Amino acid sequence: MKLEEASIFELIKELSKRKTIPGTGLLESEANKDVIQKLMKDEDHPIGLILTHGYPHKINDKTHKCSRCHELKAHTEFGYYNSRVDSNGYLMRANALCLECRKSSNAKRKKILDEADKLGLIPSKPKKGDTCSRCGRHWFGNWHRDHDDVSETFTGWKCGQCNMSAADQRDVNVKRK
Repeated sequence: MKLEEASIFELIKELSKRKTIPGTGLLESEANKDVIQKLMKDEDHPIGLILTHGYPHKINDKTHKCSRCHELKAHTEFGYYNSRVDSNGYLMRANALCLECRKSSNAKRKKILDEADKLGLIPSKPKKGDTCSRCGRHWFGNWHRDHDDVSETFTGWKCGQCNMSAADQRDVNVKRK
């Protein structure tokens, strides 16, 4: 195939044929399904493609450890970003929790926050530029409702940086500020 003679769609089909792991070709990629549909309707549609090697090395090994249950599990037990790749071109894990623990954690968090909301215990969301009570920085991004899994209470609003901090990995064994 000569590149000058190929449409974007033909190029994607050619690249997809060169895949090495099932389900990782460009046509099968979750990240690119929408792009492919739009290209099939309109060849001139502006697009962006994420080129990946798919899932990380040792795809069949139980190499990922859940931060909640601490079990080693296969990659299929974790969620992956559709369009974020690591420095080696492999899809990045979206969460350190396995799907079972994530489902349980989300249900518990929803229950705690819904109950706190019903009781009027959640104050108004801080505005962009307000100061985070945990770290003291002015935050212009999204604010997050925080809760404590152990006491099952709403603990306050925190900035996105605090929400993703290394000291808070959604593990009930981690001491919180």
